[in-house]
Amino acid sequence: MDTRQSIDALNDLLSSLILDLYLTSGRGQANVNRLRHRSIEDLFTIKNAKIRDCSPEPEIMDVAYVIAQKEIKRFVSMQGKRELRRVLTAIFWLIRSRSKLEASSSLPEAKWLCSTVIVDKTKHPESIRKFLSNVPARPKNEKVILLTGRNASEWSSRMDEIHEIGNRVIDPDVSLKMQDLETQNSDIASKVSRLASSSEMTIGQIPAYDRRDQSLKLSKVYVCGFRGSPNSVALSFEKNGKPTSVMIWGDNGVGKSTLIDGIEFALQSRVDRSADFNSGLRPKIRNVNVNEAKAEVTLSDGNTLTRSLAQSSDGRDKPSNEPIRPGFRLAPLVIRRADILRFLDTDTLSRGTVFFDYFPDPGEAMGRRPDEELQMLEEERFGLRVSRDDLVSRIGEFYPGHDFRLQDSQQLDRFIDEVILPPKRLRRSMDDPWKTVDTRVVSLIASLRATQERLRQTKKILDKGVENLNPIAYRSQLSRISPALSEISSDLTTSFLRITGASHVASIKTMVAVSGPVSLDVVVDFDNGSSAFPQQVFSEAYKDLVALLFFLAMTKKAADHGQAKILVLDDVLQSVDSTIRLEVMDYVIDEFKGWQLVVTGHDRAWQRQLRSLFQYKGVPVLEKSITQWNFADGIVVGDSTWDILTTLKDAITRGDSQASASAAGIMLEQISDELSWRLGASVTRRRNDSYTLSDTWSGVSSKLKKSQLFNVCVRIEKRIIIRNLLGAHYNSWSESISWLDVQSLAFDVIELHSRVKCQVCGSWISGSRPSPLLCSCTKLCVNWT
Repeated sequence: MDTRQSIDALNDLLSSLILDLYLTSGRGQANVNRLRHRSIEDLFTIKNAKIRDCSPEPEIMDVAYVIAQKEIKRFVSMQGKRELRRVLTAIFWLIRSRSKLEASSSLPEAKWLCSTVIVDKTKHPESIRKFLSNVPARPKNEKVILLTGRNASEWSSRMDEIHEIGNRVIDPDVSLKMQDLETQNSDIASKVSRLASSSEMTIGQIPAYDRRDQSLKLSKVYVCGFRGSPNSVALSFEKNGKPTSVMIWGDNGVGKSTLIDGIEFALQSRVDRSADFNSGLRPKIRNVNVNEAKAEVTLSDGNTLTRSLAQSSDGRDKPSNEPIRPGFRLAPLVIRRADILRFLDTDTLSRGTVFFDYFPDPGEAMGRRPDEELQMLEEERFGLRVSRDDLVSRIGEFYPGHDFRLQDSQQLDRFIDEVILPPKRLRRSMDDPWKTVDTRVVSLIASLRATQERLRQTKKILDKGVENLNPIAYRSQLSRISPALSEISSDLTTSFLRITGASHVASIKTMVAVSGPVSLDVVVDFDNGSSAFPQQVFSEAYKDLVALLFFLAMTKKAADHGQAKILVLDDVLQSVDSTIRLEVMDYVIDEFKGWQLVVTGHDRAWQRQLRSLFQYKGVPVLEKSITQWNFADGIVVGDSTWDILTTLKDAITRGDSQASASAAGIMLEQISDELSWRLGASVTRRRNDSYTLSDTWSGVSSKLKKSQLFNVCVRIEKRIIIRNLLGAHYNSWSESISWLDVQSLAFDVIELHSRVKCQVCGSWISGSRPSPLLCSCTKLCVNWT
């Protein structure tokens, strides 16, 4: 069986599998016809909204089924490992939706079914890995048949066949194999590269922009009634009275993006790079519990920018009309995971439009991408269709039992002629036949005709596509971004090689408007003289990296021409492969020196890595945590996700012995963990590198007692047992431990903390004899004795 036959066979297997899952639920194709025209991004938005709003489970399953269909279609077209994994993920969610129709009794069988679909859990999100815990070894056969229409053995055989064919048609080795490049159909890439070299197209110049705001930074942000926060939330971005870089951490769903969206809205009158604030398919900007949303940003020059979003008389949310400062017009302020996906999922022929909101006309406030306009038209069409169907239903109440399809304009004309108006022979003698019709029906018919006409217009525009939406304006926009995109090739190559160390990559070239009017081609040249497109030879991690580097390079280029040096990375690094994530941020901190970086995330291990990297680089950073969210009050912001010092001081103030002992122990663990490798302390190696206080403190204490910190270390060692007796374990007699002893331990740990961690730069002391132990800024010094 050749590759094409294998793909066709896999298509048949997957399509029949999801169809069986869907039909066993009792749903039918008619339920999903209204969803087929939606893009896959819209469908995910619709599904998430329905889950959030607790919509009926059958409706959620309708959307999950269409998503699975579209993912299969995408895989058949692109035949990549990423696309096949997306198909399997879609089947996973379809099974979950199907099982929820049968209540909790079928949950074990759903887990078993999903475990046969998702074989390698490590490549999938935590929510999937968590669901796939405690999978039963032997599912109940009758429940499997109920969910899938097949018994367990048949289902298992079918999934084995799917995985076997999938592995056969996709190269399992994600690394680059230079000897295989000739089989990768890379000849097209070489031709595009030659075409660009021979092209006589003249690249223009980036126009002159106002540079007055180039040095601005963010000092404070305030949001109220915004997204998931009905109440006000304020956040300072200052440390020691100066704006600084910020890490905002918190679990998924607690409101990190509420603050980021508020910053973007206040500064650029956009949210997620869109000026559409009334989409019914995306999360609502204005909180449903308030009449007005407001976002406010205080800048380093002392000025405060405030923008509000309120419902107008026509029922639509409209933003206030404050101008956009020059330093925030040239480029989007925030880079999100959605931007990476948009870059990767956009066809090469129209990929240039992804950057159409960069470098706008100097006389305009902000640029706009064609796909944003198309998206707004798509959402308008969705709303028009809902309105049309509602009007048809209301007309039907006056004329029950008719068999005309009034959504169709020709059918509507026949309906008016044959049902609503008097017979033609009587109409001839009437001045106005419509006077015989109920005025309510007349109004409904007029509204329906207007809706049909607007639907016709939007369909015509959407059918023309991106290039014909506004060709004159887009040619002008392309002339402004082409110089920037053409100039970043060397930056892309340098940054890619620095991060990956991929010595076999000679260069990464960008070519604008070569294969199409708004195309953006990316060609990778290798050291053996061959060329290929990234999607042909790069792993998913490398493709994600190339996309991210594009946005970083364009943001940096915008700053060269007047954009304020502020970069917000909204959980985007979480999606970058963990093997290169730290290298990416190391590159960002170096290349964006002097910038204000705002980084959000949710992974605690990544947070610790990033904190240490900022400290190692000597870059001041402020840590904020979003600790919780609820529907009534919104989000709660704290100073740090690991602010154990505040916790310890609070416990001492309350006179809480157990809390004080526990917090002191945790702080001492943190000190020991940080200093053990910085001082080269002796630590006995443990399996999985999992260490406790007893493993690390002994070696650290031994080092520190040879310095000026001898006395405080001795005092801590006298009372360290309190941490175990009172702060870590239950003991019936622990209450007899003196509060004075607990307090002394706590104060000694606080003193040690202040003498090994700099309050100015936030870094820990490090070094070895004979040189003194110093922090990054050298203001904290500990001498050896």
